Amino acid sequence: MDNKNLPSFSFKTAADAEDRIKELTTIYLTCLQESSSPKFKPPPKRLPHHIQYNIKLRNYYR
Repeated sequence: MDNKNLPSFSFKTAADAEDRIKELTTIYLTCLQESSSPKFKPPPKRLPHHIQYNIKLRNYYR
């Protein structure tokens, strides 16, 4: 998020307070969305079991 100023906190009515809460919520959600990134890569593809078995067997007989 590119350094947006926070809304002013001076309000006189409940409607002003609700508006400020909505503004802060949108700013928070925008920041959260922009900072989120995938944490994990998908797991590597595994070989089929019969090929894994053949590799283990070959290594055993070496």
